[in-house]
Amino acid sequence: MGVLEHGANAIYLGVTLDRSLTYRPHTEALRGKLSSRLSLLSKLANTKWGADPKTLRTAALALCYSTAEYCAPVWCRSTHSRKIDPMLIKTCRIITVTLRPTPTNYLYRFPGISPPALQRDTINKTEKRKQENNPRHPLYGHIPAPAQLKSRKSFLTSISLPTDVTPRKFRIIQWNEMEQATIQRPTIPKPREKLPKGTSL
Repeated sequence: MGVLEHGANAIYLGVTLDRSLTYRPHTEALRGKLSSRLSLLSKLANTKWGADPKTLRTAALALCYSTAEYCAPVWCRSTHSRKIDPMLIKTCRIITVTLRPTPTNYLYRFPGISPPALQRDTINKTEKRKQENNPRHPLYGHIPAPAQLKSRKSFLTSISLPTDVTPRKFRIIQWNEMEQATIQRPTIPKPREKLPKGTSL
């Protein structure tokens, strides 16, 4: 069934459910998983010959980002979801070998990976679109009950992704809108989900 019945918190399909549904234990456990995967990525980057950025980026998306985004529509609206972002920032630093003073908004552009909060929001909106339009979805046609607490933001009350926009295109559009308020420098690559030119040099 995927549930551990013994213990303070239940684990269902890999998601830790605490009694208040704050998902704090889940994010803390997720940080532990990401820490071990970051160690593997660091070993890959610090080998004698060193892996190229393309290999590191592929490994980071497979090892770290896939773990950080697992079941994101369930817990991404929690205030504790931001605790995972520093671990993913370290992932970008390993890929690009950038220094610590590098601004965070630039740090995501060098490996061509959109910010974690934007990725979680896109996954949530995509799942909501499936819930509204796919009859095979378990929550298809479900009408949400009135909210009891203002602090609880249900998945059923979220906004779905437009039907004419792909998740990748949506991320790029939102990413560019987020970066409009920052100072643009010609040496910094524009937001896009691929490595910039000259990375392999």
